[in-house]
Amino acid sequence: MKGRVIVVSLFFIVQSLCSQQIATFSNYILDPFSLNPAVAGLQQCFEMRAGRRVQWTDLYGAPEVNFFSINFMLNKSERNSFKKQGLGLYFQNQSVGIFNINYLKIGYAYHLRLWKKYKMSMGVFGGMQQMGLADASFLNTQDPAYKSNRAYVAPEVSPGIFLYTQKSGLGVSLFQAYPKDWGKIGDQARLRQHLFATFYHKITYGFWNFMPSTLVRINPFLSPSADINFLADYDNVISFGAGVRTFRSLQVNLNFKLWDKFKVGYTYEIPFLTNSQQLGPTHEVIIGFGNCFKNGPKPKFICPVFE
Repeated sequence: MKGRVIVVSLFFIVQSLCSQQIATFSNYILDPFSLNPAVAGLQQCFEMRAGRRVQWTDLYGAPEVNFFSINFMLNKSERNSFKKQGLGLYFQNQSVGIFNINYLKIGYAYHLRLWKKYKMSMGVFGGMQQMGLADASFLNTQDPAYKSNRAYVAPEVSPGIFLYTQKSGLGVSLFQAYPKDWGKIGDQARLRQHLFATFYHKITYGFWNFMPSTLVRINPFLSPSADINFLADYDNVISFGAGVRTFRSLQVNLNFKLWDKFKVGYTYEIPFLTNSQQLGPTHEVIIGFGNCFKNGPKPKFICPVFE
């Protein structure tokens, strides 16, 4: 009986993989670069992030995601023109059931001032995706993809745009803009386009910053979903918040700064789908490092959101 449950679970996971494919973190505020290449070089800092997401911990073969990202400002030309460029690198490993997917992308962004305090950046990710089987030895099928441990590689092109001020930001990005099939895996295993839209606004009272934010995901083969979050930050040292993923889960976040340059974020997510008690909670951990130099040689850490 247990074996049947595992097989059925894997079937639904693989079906979701073929249509969804792209994994996102609930604590997206800590790593906006992963969702939009136009964020590269947004701060006058060297920013590095690493994270892990373990989803539905009670379900065998459930998704696990690890990522590493780095981005920095290339240069800033004339002081009054506000023209600068950013460069970044993003790597992600995602395992879902018997499948293993790797993403390796380089991001470039160009920033300019539109009018007074309003700024805009345009960017693009370029790289590749690799998909293969982690372990197919227990399967008995004639599908040629299952009979081989071959990994399939496809190009990845993802443009993005970001409009922002010191207190607000609105970004739109299109992932997997270059459509391609996954080799011999099947007619339904196509790289679907994914549209991501993010918005945040900061409200300041003394040492407190309050920030509502949202992340909207649109996939042509899935119903749209949105993360709606509210974060309270005290003096850019510690922040906590809560959010909801429409019709899917409830989230709580805790972020805190260590030694001026490190930031750690933890998210606990509880699903409220049908039979969600069989899935278990989701855990996320993100560790960030940032190094900025302002008004002299002494380094000063700046949060990727609050400046």
